[in-house]
Amino acid sequence: MGLFVRARDYFLAKAPLSDSETALVLNSRINPYARHFLQLAGIGLGDLISKDARSIVPEAITSYGNLQEPPYDPYMLQLIADRHWAVRLCVEKITRESTRKGFRWSPHYESKCPVCETEYDYKPINGLCTTGSCIGIPEPPNGDELNRVKEWIDRPNPTLTMQDILKRAVRDIQVFDDFYVSISKSTFSGIETIELWPEDARFMAIETDMNGRLGGRTFCPRCEERKKPQTETKLYNDPEGKPCPTGCGGKLVKMAYAQRLGKLIVTAWSKDEMIHGNLHAIGSRLYGTPKLWAIQTQIMTMQLIDTFQKDAFDKGKTPKNIFLVKGIEYEAMNRIKVQHEEAKLQNPMADMWIPVPPLPMGSPSAGGQVGIEKIVGIDSPLIANSIMYSEFYLKAILYSFGLSPASVGLETPGKLGMTGGDGGGGGTQSGVTPETINEVQIQVSETFS
Repeated sequence: MGLFVRARDYFLAKAPLSDSETALVLNSRINPYARHFLQLAGIGLGDLISKDARSIVPEAITSYGNLQEPPYDPYMLQLIADRHWAVRLCVEKITRESTRKGFRWSPHYESKCPVCETEYDYKPINGLCTTGSCIGIPEPPNGDELNRVKEWIDRPNPTLTMQDILKRAVRDIQVFDDFYVSISKSTFSGIETIELWPEDARFMAIETDMNGRLGGRTFCPRCEERKKPQTETKLYNDPEGKPCPTGCGGKLVKMAYAQRLGKLIVTAWSKDEMIHGNLHAIGSRLYGTPKLWAIQTQIMTMQLIDTFQKDAFDKGKTPKNIFLVKGIEYEAMNRIKVQHEEAKLQNPMADMWIPVPPLPMGSPSAGGQVGIEKIVGIDSPLIANSIMYSEFYLKAILYSFGLSPASVGLETPGKLGMTGGDGGGGGTQSGVTPETINEVQIQVSETFS
């Protein structure tokens, strides 16, 4: 046995480390500040050193499988969008301008053959179906059906209008680059209809197979409808179409989307029960790529500058100073450190007080070890240029969202090709570029079509 153990150890020592093992080693040795910076930028050490397996079809073979976590932190993005004034300004402007003119809808066809059900975008000149030997006469959409559709669009669920749902979809695109609207069936006065409900993107997750394609494990829609709200959904590895193992009489369908409560899946939808759209999905990945992800560091830096200015005007002095308190017992050091960490949780600009132990009695310099010495924490050039830095970061945020700095008074109209609404430079009166509005409107309309 000793020979086999030595042989095993020899070959393991010669084998190269895997990407995950290398990432763990680097994580344990990298500077904490550098690791935090990479996390803010959305970069993992494993992503920097790992290599994707080559395939004939790019991304056909991935590390996907079952429930996929979004690549971004939705809770952090929501917090930034709610509390940072520049981000909120951008999101509200784009949402307002994208939905300001409302919406319109039209049937999928101009005429339809009742025999072969061929749909036409026009009415045939001879009035007859042109598909093969069909002798049907294409007819326009039924007037009663159109009226029912109009009534449903005005109120797709008991509490929200379609305009409300579209606004929430546009807003979620700006924050998460993903929006979710579930489709549920309901019965009113004996008539079955469907309802649209916007879902909270923070609690949503996508189910995929091992190749990253939508849909993975299966669930029973009948059991899902009967179970109590906020209770765990039963998932199975059985194929789609198989009878439910509980004997309820339902058939299993593939779960494509899930709502989570902690680590539990409390609601499941098939791909036909969810409207999901995004603007910047990459390759075969089903999640979007939020704009906030790319400028998260700039947003946090701008927030720190705002906090610095507030603290400076509030206290009448520069923040983040270091005070050397001389003549205090050394045992107070740990207590002071704990107090400073607690103070930074309340205010990241909090000053730091460091006690300096007194010199032994009789020392020649003992008399100079009493008093308080102040060390300025932020250099004067950084203080003087903080407004300029803040303006630079604000422009970075505005340009990333597709807004003109002139819309918030940073520049005069006409600069960089933007106008104040006279149409001479490709801009709009709101400061939102037409390209930004068009891409949002097209994406939302195509997803709901």
